[in-house]
Amino acid sequence: MQDCNPPYDIVFVVDDDLTVNFIHKSLIKKSFLTDDIRCFTNPIEALNDLRETLLKGKPNILILLDINMPELDGFEFLDRLNHFRGTETVETMMVTSSIDSSDLKRAMNHPLALGCISKPLRMADISILKKNLTEV
Repeated sequence: MQDCNPPYDIVFVVDDDLTVNFIHKSLIKKSFLTDDIRCFTNPIEALNDLRETLLKGKPNILILLDINMPELDGFEFLDRLNHFRGTETVETMMVTSSIDSSDLKRAMNHPLALGCISKPLRMADISILKKNLTEV
């Protein structure tokens, strides 16, 4: 039986690939990670929505963030996020198909990122995220 309180109030899925967003949204629904899933192919739109959401309160938010996107890459996204107020309740997991070791190292060492997961996500990845939450 699943816990009736999902660990996150909102999960933002930010990836320029619609298919990846669809897959990730489906996995998040099945895993009961949240009841509110917001998918964006444009990271600037995601930042705008996130800013508005944080102005209304401090919900517990997870961002699944692609590293390589045309408008704004994941690291630029995090740099902008760093200037927002109320981000204490925001956790970011970088998600990538990149095999560039510098991208992976940068994602693993970024202070606003929990780490880096290869995409597409699998249910095992979601389970690890949920397990890490219960250990904190």
